[in-house]
Amino acid sequence: MKSVLLIAPTFLNLYIDLKIEWEKRGYNVTYIEEESYSFDPSLIRNKQLNHWKEKLYIQFLKKKSIQLYEKKLKGKTFDYLMVINGKSFHPILLDQIRRDNPKVKTVLYLWDRTYKNYRFDRNFDCFDRVATFDREDAKQFNLEFLPLYWIEGDRSQCVKYKIFAFGSYRNDRKTIFELLYKVAIENELPSYIKLYIPSVSKSLLSRIKTVVKKIIKRKSCNDCNQDILIHEPLSPSEFRKYIYSSLCVIDTYNDFQEGMTPRFMWALGAERKIITTNENVINYPFYSPDRILVINNMVDTASLLLFLDEKINKNEQIEDLIVQYRIDNWMNYLLCGKEKRASVCEDGL
Repeated sequence: MKSVLLIAPTFLNLYIDLKIEWEKRGYNVTYIEEESYSFDPSLIRNKQLNHWKEKLYIQFLKKKSIQLYEKKLKGKTFDYLMVINGKSFHPILLDQIRRDNPKVKTVLYLWDRTYKNYRFDRNFDCFDRVATFDREDAKQFNLEFLPLYWIEGDRSQCVKYKIFAFGSYRNDRKTIFELLYKVAIENELPSYIKLYIPSVSKSLLSRIKTVVKKIIKRKSCNDCNQDILIHEPLSPSEFRKYIYSSLCVIDTYNDFQEGMTPRFMWALGAERKIITTNENVINYPFYSPDRILVINNMVDTASLLLFLDEKINKNEQIEDLIVQYRIDNWMNYLLCGKEKRASVCEDGL
């Protein structure tokens, strides 16, 4: 059986989607969680890159990588190495894997941005293929541009909500979600609009810093409409179920990122209407005003209601493009390039 080494963060459990897709292709998957460290000098927020700090950190990663190889990977056979983001990746790991697997193919995918965020470019030269979800990073570093994937869901679900909005508490989200909630109530629109804020842990002896941050955030929510606050998160699978049972999905993004969020791509694949704060979407080939409404921190009620009532026009060109981002086609593109869409990759991919 062919094998793949998958190194990825646990963010939104997206690595599980990749693992399942590899297994569908007949691969045995070895998963290693990507770690991140607050003292990482490649974090942009850690101010100017200090040569000595960087050197010490790289040595730290090198030691960790050697330990990882010796304990878990030595002597194992891999046909592919797939790394997501690569914050804790050191080239020594690839050197060791290649000693055991001279023909291993390597790919790096970024579902985070370099600009104002992290110096991912330190590892680009290590991989056969590098792709990113961010258009600006693709231009700046001459990378493959590939938005995130979506996964087919249960299209037989009845539409229960006109508006679905869910996200962790942020001030910009608070403003938009409260406005949307007000519009939904006033116009009797069935909706699920929730801001997630974690409940304070009972284990105060552990992770004191994290608990204090949560308490501070909860205090900042005192002026928030309590009807839209929730203390339980949604898993990715639960999130997708809400998408398929909703007419329209609300998408808010971080202003330092240009790329489309997972929720945006999931809603796009589900053929749901999308209201987003990411104005960059108008530059994407799948944009059409009947599918996607761009807003700022103000919500125009008349435009919103008109958008919800308007049907999505059939557009085969856009629909064909959206299908290319389904996870099976997305994976083929990531591994093999533009000419290898659908199920035509070589070597059984």
